[in-house]
Amino acid sequence: MEIIEIENIFSFDDYLEIREYLNKPNWSYGHKSFPQSIKCFWKMELENNEFFTNHLFQIIKKNIGEYKLETVYANGQTYGLDGDFHYDCSPSDNSRYTFLYYCNEEWDNKFLGCTVFKDSDNNMKYFHPKPNSAILFPGNILHCGQAPSREYYGLRMTIAYKLRKI
Repeated sequence: MEIIEIENIFSFDDYLEIREYLNKPNWSYGHKSFPQSIKCFWKMELENNEFFTNHLFQIIKKNIGEYKLETVYANGQTYGLDGDFHYDCSPSDNSRYTFLYYCNEEWDNKFLGCTVFKDSDNNMKYFHPKPNSAILFPGNILHCGQAPSREYYGLRMTIAYKLRKI
């Protein structure tokens, strides 16, 4: 599986601005991994916010190369709100990628909340949500976001940048 991890992607000031924005009451409940799912979680639209679509995206491109931004939004999960395994694009599409940024202020591995990838042999690979880190992966890899464990009382937050390779 071609998954790239990037730690400390944004400056401390940018990180604080991200956290401040995500603490606003702009979340809506009902987002799904795919339309037929019965599992729902929280979502915040970020497409119309220049800080996310321009400022942060320019920093992302300096780290990963040239991509076209298709959409950007935040996901939020609390205990019990697991996502479903899904693809972010058609399994035959090799041009789309997801840049997933982990926004929580702190994270302990006992909180779970991993992003889980599954290959064609059902082998799993787990990525813990390290604060101010991100993963870049092809959208045609089967994956899901785990809910945090009962030991975490907050909102597990990620920002998903859906990209097309140029």
